[in-house]
Amino acid sequence: SVPISEALYIEQDGNQFNDLWLACAVIFGVIFGFFLGVFVLFVIRRNFPAKYTKADTQRLAESGLQAEVREEQRQEEDNYSEIVPPGEGNAQTVLTTDIKKPLSWVRRHSTVDLGEEATADGVIDALAQDTCVQMQLALVSQEFRTVLHWEEELQGQYRITFLNLINIYLDSLVQQKIILEEGKKEISDAFSGELKSKALEWKDKISEATKEYERRTGDALQAPHIEEMRYQASMEMETLMLKIRENLRNNLVEKTQLKTEEIDFMEEKLIENLTLLCEIINIDYNSVSKIQSDRFSVVRKVAGLQYASSAFEPEEANTLSEKFSTLIADLKKNQKLGGSVASKVQKSFDERIADINIKYDNEFNQNLTDQLEKCAKDRIAEQRRIKSWKRSTEIASTSNQSYQAAVDGLIEPSRYVQTIHELQKTVRLDKMLAVKRVDAREGEIFEKLVKERIEGKTKEYHEILSDAMGTIKLEKNMESNMLDQKSKAFRDEMSKLRESKVTELQKDIDEDIRIHETVKDKLDREMRRQSADQEELLGEQEDAVREVLQTQSGLTEIDREQMMAIHQHQALAVINMLFMNRLRAMKRIEVTRLQNKDKKEKSTTATLR
Repeated sequence: SVPISEALYIEQDGNQFNDLWLACAVIFGVIFGFFLGVFVLFVIRRNFPAKYTKADTQRLAESGLQAEVREEQRQEEDNYSEIVPPGEGNAQTVLTTDIKKPLSWVRRHSTVDLGEEATADGVIDALAQDTCVQMQLALVSQEFRTVLHWEEELQGQYRITFLNLINIYLDSLVQQKIILEEGKKEISDAFSGELKSKALEWKDKISEATKEYERRTGDALQAPHIEEMRYQASMEMETLMLKIRENLRNNLVEKTQLKTEEIDFMEEKLIENLTLLCEIINIDYNSVSKIQSDRFSVVRKVAGLQYASSAFEPEEANTLSEKFSTLIADLKKNQKLGGSVASKVQKSFDERIADINIKYDNEFNQNLTDQLEKCAKDRIAEQRRIKSWKRSTEIASTSNQSYQAAVDGLIEPSRYVQTIHELQKTVRLDKMLAVKRVDAREGEIFEKLVKERIEGKTKEYHEILSDAMGTIKLEKNMESNMLDQKSKAFRDEMSKLRESKVTELQKDIDEDIRIHETVKDKLDREMRRQSADQEELLGEQEDAVREVLQTQSGLTEIDREQMMAIHQHQALAVINMLFMNRLRAMKRIEVTRLQNKDKKEKSTTATLR
């Protein structure tokens, strides 16, 4: 077998994702080329003020929302998160998800029309699988989609904050009558439209490729070309943001009377705050892998009960029939029970046992189907409840106040970035807590369905046995007390057999889940070790870049510091991209392992048959 570390590198397609030196070299080349052009036009020689003055902050504050420009957000299956622009009230964007079936889907999912917000990402959907391995596959598939959604939301926050920082520059200039409102709107609309257009273009490409792959092949989680597209999309968006920064500078040079030093200062502070945002989001990226870790603890108890019982129930029915047949044979031999009566009672017993199994299995499946639909609606209702929550209005109000404070120079730009991040983090926390509540509730619902099936069958079995013994009591030479004792012994024996068998099966299932969690932990540790190695490489590369810059005699120390700041920002963006790639690779490895195990189980079952 391939070691975990090698598996991760293989899954990442090393030529694309692990050559960190190459990725950063490309970025540095773009950065250096950009600055070379700037240095031809300007001689950069600037001094940093020790602190902000009121005028400086009003003119150069660089955190904020899009106060004047309000883009209509495109309503699609996937929307990336965006802070509410001023005046938009409680229109806080909420995470939405695609309708997708869990891997190895074996039950008919609910057909109720739930609209674009419908999702099969509930715990109950995973528990609806026929085997424990298929349940684990469904959970990993759900985790993979959750990772994609949170990644998209964090990337959206990063890009929207970038646009909002630019808008705060422009709003400050409008306040000081350096540019007109119409000119500011034209610049802002162009940048916003360009960035959103490119983001939607890639979303459409990836969505179409995903649908096509799933239509022809299977779950797109395993499609390497789609992973390649995600990487290309991230790199193109970073390149576009670099281009927008350059265009912003050109616009300020051409359309304002600002001095070169003032424009340089604005650009420097923009990069500084984007670097801060990358550092903050990097912490969120590291926490994404733990978002759904509690789900396995939720399903562990219910999974043991369900899959152990469903595996034992066919055997239980056969054992009931066999042991009752042994009881009848004993009565025929020792108590002179008539052959015709014995045959009639045995036939009735077997038929009723079979009918009861079919009845309760059908009822369970129907109740499960109903609950799948109800739980899907409840999940959507919970999402909408959060979306319309009073807190959303409070968040929008705080966002707007923070924006205006940054425009007016009342707060530092870094304070604004952190405030906006904390507000977004609050919304994400609300969603995560809602998911946990829903997961726990769905686990309880499923457990109740399983217990109702088990208890219903057990009760009916006792009634069938009681009716059979009642019929036998009507025959001559049949002692009632003796038959009652045999009936009690029969029930006790079956009860002990069920407890023993189910407990044994539950231990196997619990061990299976424990092994899967152990594999997840090993993959997670290996992923983080490789990420730490890459950060160390970036530190080495940073030293190399600094040495190269020292050899450039035409650069001042301030120029070198600015170029290093840009390099650090771009390097952090690369780290974030590579970390999320590893996380997706980790999920693909988990799926491959479980799929192989599922195939073995099916092969073993087919052989036994």
